[in-house]
Amino acid sequence: MKVITDVETKGLHGDFLVATVKVEKEELQTITNLSDYKNILSQATTIVAHNVAYERECFKRWEVDTSKVRRWLCSMVLAHCVDKTHMSYSLEALAVDYNLQETKVKVDNFDELSDLLIERNRSDVRLCETLIQVCLRRHLSRFERRSDIERNRFLNRLINVWEQRSLFACYMSDMSLHGALVDVSFLDSLKEQTEAYISENTRDYYLPSYTKGEVVVKPYVSDLKKDGKPKKLAKAILEYTDRNGLVVSSVAHEAWDRVQLVPTKLGRSSSVSQAMLIRANHPEYINESGNIDATKLAEFVVKDKGVNPEASQLLVDFFIGNKLQSIIDSCEKYNECVDENNRAHSHFNVVGTRTGRLSSSNPNLQNVGGSKITNIAGLDALIKQQRKMITVPKGYKMLGADLDSIEVVILAHILNKFGDRRMLDVLATGESPHTRNAEIWNCTRLDAKRGLFTIVYGGTEFRLAALFNCSVPQAKKFLDNVNNGMPAITTAKQFYERMCVDLGGVFDLFGNFYNYDDVYSRDLKARSRAVRQLFNAVIQGTCASLIAYWTPQIVALCQPHGANMVSIVHDEVLIECPEVNAETLKVALNKLTQNRFDIPGLEGSRINADWNVGNTWLDIK
Repeated sequence: MKVITDVETKGLHGDFLVATVKVEKEELQTITNLSDYKNILSQATTIVAHNVAYERECFKRWEVDTSKVRRWLCSMVLAHCVDKTHMSYSLEALAVDYNLQETKVKVDNFDELSDLLIERNRSDVRLCETLIQVCLRRHLSRFERRSDIERNRFLNRLINVWEQRSLFACYMSDMSLHGALVDVSFLDSLKEQTEAYISENTRDYYLPSYTKGEVVVKPYVSDLKKDGKPKKLAKAILEYTDRNGLVVSSVAHEAWDRVQLVPTKLGRSSSVSQAMLIRANHPEYINESGNIDATKLAEFVVKDKGVNPEASQLLVDFFIGNKLQSIIDSCEKYNECVDENNRAHSHFNVVGTRTGRLSSSNPNLQNVGGSKITNIAGLDALIKQQRKMITVPKGYKMLGADLDSIEVVILAHILNKFGDRRMLDVLATGESPHTRNAEIWNCTRLDAKRGLFTIVYGGTEFRLAALFNCSVPQAKKFLDNVNNGMPAITTAKQFYERMCVDLGGVFDLFGNFYNYDDVYSRDLKARSRAVRQLFNAVIQGTCASLIAYWTPQIVALCQPHGANMVSIVHDEVLIECPEVNAETLKVALNKLTQNRFDIPGLEGSRINADWNVGNTWLDIK
C-alpha cells in the first residue's frame, strides 16, 4: 500500500499536530489524531513525502510501526536527481522553479492547529504528488529523440537511483537522531591550547590591529562579519588592503569575485584570495576586459622556489589567523549544539552538493581537523586535535575507515572501458597505482596522486605548477608525460563531453544523472567550466553513490552488534559499537568493503581500506 503523506508538528521536532495522507488513488484524508495516523502507516509498504527523512524521524519518536515499509521515497531527492542546479530544494522553492499551479499556503503560527494549517498540510501533499510527475516528465524530455526502449531504460535508472538515495537520506536522519558523543571537557582544553598558541605567536600570525571608532579590532577574518556571518577570505583581504591604501585600481573592486587561479598549498579558497592580493597590488595584470591575464599572473605567482613571498605574506597571516580562530569558533559551536547527554545531532543533507556528496550543518563535521595543510610547527597537530572531540561512551569503541581509495578504483574502471587496463591490473595485485605511477614519473607517491587527479579534473600546467611549487615549463612537461602515457584519460573526457552535448548531462557508474545545461551556453567561460566539471561529476558522483549503496549494508551489520553509525565525513565512516562486539564487527565490515564488487561498471574490484578501532575519531584516523 502506497501512502503519500505530510505531517505538521508543533515546531521543529515537536509534537504531532495534523497529517494528510493519500492512500493509493483515494482522496486526501486529514488526520488530527496520532493513533489514527499510526494505524494507516502500519499498513503502508511505500511511504512518499517531500522530506521523507524528517517524516521518518517523527515516526521513530512517536513509535510508529513501519515494519512493513519496503520503500521510502522522497520528492526532494527526486528533484535533486533530475536537476542538481536548484538554489533550494524546499517545496516552496521548487513550486516556484517549476511554476506549479498549486501554491504553498502561508502560515504564521505552527504551534497550534488551525484551518489554515490544515489547508497548508493538504496543499503540501498535492504539491509533492505534482512535483514527482513534473520531475519524471522533465527527466524524460531530455531523451525525447531516443527510442522508447532507451527512454524506459533511462527512466528505470532514475527510479533506482531515487529509491537508493531516498533510503540513504533516511539512514542519515537516523544517524543524526542518534548523534555523536562530544567530549565537552576536551573542547574547553582545546580552546585554551589554541588561545595560548595565538598568544605565543602573536608576532607571526596577527596582522597589525586597526582601530574602528574606539575599538581595537583583531584582524581575524571572523571579526570582519556581515549579518553575523564571516565574509569570504578574499573579500576580507580586499577590504584590508583597501583600508590600508594598497588597492590602486577600481577594477579590483568590480571583478574580485570572478578571479580564478590555481590552488596553492594553502587551499582552494586561499588561492582565490592570493589572486585577489595580486589583483589589488598589481593592476598591470588586469586586461581590458577586467580579467586577469593568467599567463603573466602565473609567471609572477609561481617561481622555481615556490609561491612569491611578496604576494602571499598577507594571505598567510590571514589564513593562519582564520584557521586558529575557526578552531575556537568550532569549540564554542559544539558546546552550543550538544544536548543534555553531550551528543551533537548534525544535520546531514543529501541534496546539498552538485555531485551528491554529503554536507552537514549544526554543527558541520566536514571541515573538522583536516589533513596536514601547513608547514608551521605545532599548528598541524593543533588542527588535527579537533578530531579528538568525537568520542564514545564508557564500554564502547569507535570503528572507522577512510575509504579514500574509492576514487582511484573508479578511475581505473573508466580507463579500462577506453582501452587502458593497467591501473586495474595494478589494483588486482593489491598495489597502489599511485606507487607505480610515482616510479614511472620519477616523483613522490603523494605528488603522483595529486598530479593525476588534478589532470583528470581538468587542471592545467598553471594549476600543477602551484601544486608542486615548480616552474610552469616543468609542470607542462609533467602534464604532457601523463597525457602521452595515459591517452585513455583524454579519450574518456571526450566521450563524456559528447554525452553531455547529446543529453545535457552525464551519468555516473550507478546511473545517477548530472545535468550541465551550461554546455549549450553562448558564454565561452560558462561552457568551458561545464566541460571541465563533467569528469569530476562522474568520479565524485560515483563515490557518493557507492557510499549510499554501502550504507544499508553497513547498518544491517551494525544492528545485531548493538552498533550505530554516528557520522560520515567525505569518504570516512564512523561507528559507535559496544566494546565486546567491536572486533567481531570490524571483521564483518572489512569483509564487506574489501570483497570484490558485484556492482555493474565496477565488477571485480575492491577497496583497500582497513577498519580501525579506537576511543576517539583521532585514534582511528
